[in-house]
Amino acid sequence: MTFKKGDRVKHKEFDLIGVVKRVDDDISYWNEPVLWLEDENEDCYFCESEFEKIEVQKVPSCFDEWVKKCTHTYWSPAQNFYNFSIQFFNGELTSDLEDWLEGSCYGEERLNIVLDALQNGYEVEQDDQLYYVRFPNTGEDEAYLNYELPTKKLRFMSKEEGGGYQTKFTESEIRTDELSALDSRFWKFAVPAVEEEEE
Repeated sequence: MTFKKGDRVKHKEFDLIGVVKRVDDDISYWNEPVLWLEDENEDCYFCESEFEKIEVQKVPSCFDEWVKKCTHTYWSPAQNFYNFSIQFFNGELTSDLEDWLEGSCYGEERLNIVLDALQNGYEVEQDDQLYYVRFPNTGEDEAYLNYELPTKKLRFMSKEEGGGYQTKFTESEIRTDELSALDSRFWKFAVPAVEEEEE
């Protein structure tokens, strides 16, 4: 496995997580590339084979904005998550962020993503525009695709989210995720959520 500068990695045996500062490809001494990691106290180095890459969560830009405004660098990830949870349960988050959280089963699944992102870093989704999947020539109460998160069943109801139903999706969710696996034609019926809400 080849790592690059900036990758988040964890040791395969020890409780050690770090960010790759540089990779030394001179294998004359160790017989394999060496990773130099940023550490709180000092730089340290290890053989590349001792580590595995941590895959980071993909999050919407509204979460990234919250991180920049509301987290504290001197707090642990757990303390920042506690702060996030309090704001979520008190209704103090932005409407975009609340919509994203409530698009999963009462926020539980996405709260786990938030915790992982605060612990291990994250990547902002490039396309976080949301879409409804709206079927033409149907009544308003049964025109929209509703994805029931706990059971992964599809229903056709109104566009209102809640109660474990997701009705807004990113393009990647419609084209490549579980929805596409269920029916690849959904993208043909996708309409930007912003336009639908303005009607």
